Amino acid sequence: MELDLPGKATHELISYRVLKDSPILSGERIPRWAMPSLVIRDNKSIRYQYAGRLRENDQVYLFVQPNYTRLLDRLFASRAPVDEDDAEFFGAFAISPTRPAKELDAAYGPGLLSTPEQSLTVGELVATRLGGRADYADRIRFGSVVLIVRDLDENGVVKSIGVSLEPVEPATKLPIFINIREIAHRVRDLIRKYRGKPVPGQTVKATEPQTADAEHHKQDDSASAA
Repeated sequence: MELDLPGKATHELISYRVLKDSPILSGERIPRWAMPSLVIRDNKSIRYQYAGRLRENDQVYLFVQPNYTRLLDRLFASRAPVDEDDAEFFGAFAISPTRPAKELDAAYGPGLLSTPEQSLTVGELVATRLGGRADYADRIRFGSVVLIVRDLDENGVVKSIGVSLEPVEPATKLPIFINIREIAHRVRDLIRKYRGKPVPGQTVKATEPQTADAEHHKQDDSASAA
């Protein structure tokens, strides 16, 4: 399905059926780089922000960058718990956010950081690149290194940072801003097409979503500028 999303970014629209004993039902949070839009529950569509706590067998629609889909698989389509030592989700090892950021430049650079960033701590660097506020599971790329927020304190200060050397799609400084109402309307149109119901102002027949072995469906979004 083709959607007009700001920022000229390529996203996928993914649908998961929430499994019993999956991490998301055990209290694991959805990272903010994933943008949940709609929940289908008991054959009724509900905007995500009004759906409350997710339930077993809910069908959840999310927008996500393609390289992050395998991480969402861990939350929705797996019964394996996600803990702070999970290398795939939180990186191969942890570093202290109080370490000087210039050590990253020395180890993995040079040229990763700007001159002002050289004087920051790793935690301050991550928060700065995220627009001033870090959140759970945020990911920021510095050259070949991806820093991942593992944990925060009650004041939102980063307590632990994971390091991944895998080729993960770089995150933006701020999450892509998308009008949630517009997304919800478009997803509802997709569902109406899937059920064979007419969509006002549209005459093109929709293609039925593909079914993946991990119990989710993927729809490629080739975004274009509005």
